[in-house]
Amino acid sequence: MKNFLKNKGKYQIVDIFVFSSISIVSIILGILNFIDILDFDVKQILSIVLVVLALLSSSSLAERYGILEKIAKGLRNQKNNFVELSNRKRIEDEHTLEKRFDGATDVYLITQCSRTLFQPGNITYIEEAVNRGTKFKVIVLHPSSEAAIENLNNKMFRYLGNPMSEGLEYYKKFATDNETFASHVEYRTTYINITYAMMIVQRKSGDIFVKIDLYTYGTPDKQRRCFIINPSDTENINFYLDQWKIAWEKSDPYITQ
Repeated sequence: MKNFLKNKGKYQIVDIFVFSSISIVSIILGILNFIDILDFDVKQILSIVLVVLALLSSSSLAERYGILEKIAKGLRNQKNNFVELSNRKRIEDEHTLEKRFDGATDVYLITQCSRTLFQPGNITYIEEAVNRGTKFKVIVLHPSSEAAIENLNNKMFRYLGNPMSEGLEYYKKFATDNETFASHVEYRTTYINITYAMMIVQRKSGDIFVKIDLYTYGTPDKQRRCFIINPSDTENINFYLDQWKIAWEKSDPYITQ
């Protein structure tokens, strides 16, 4: 694209020269042929000139077609690196937990409270993944932290009890009742404010799925902005993997006893 723009002036000069020459020679040839003052040799020469100019024109067009084709290919490749951005409901309807956990070896999750993970439909997919051997690591806000209280006050709806502690309570119950669940799902808590929820799924195939769910002000949960990073975008995939490692190291183990 840069080369095309850089040589734009050159292409314009070639265009002006070629097409002007074709026009002039064609006009001269037509006029002189009309008044019939040219002999056969001169007509041949002018005809050859027209052919040469036409070939130059075709060559110029072919060159630019090739350049534009490269630009189009580059734009298609660039598009593959774009994130898929929409509201949380649409993203999660399309990328269901069942699809996300298919072939998963490890799932890393950062979220404020994780209460929705234990809703009847969602917990089924987690248990199925656990039974297949998938390991889960989850970081949530400590329920008594200032960050948890602040985020609770920002919720659009009021809940009975404290939703910031519900995820931990559900986890404790499942981990106590199910030994396999306890050995495959590990929770940690943090006092640091969590500005976005993040799920990273590592699959047996080597693919890595990353979903970022932005916490926004006074917004219904389903309308929060959410985006998926293209698996081929290794730069951003690695960035969020590093973010996960830092968050995990700085969080505190949650003891169920």
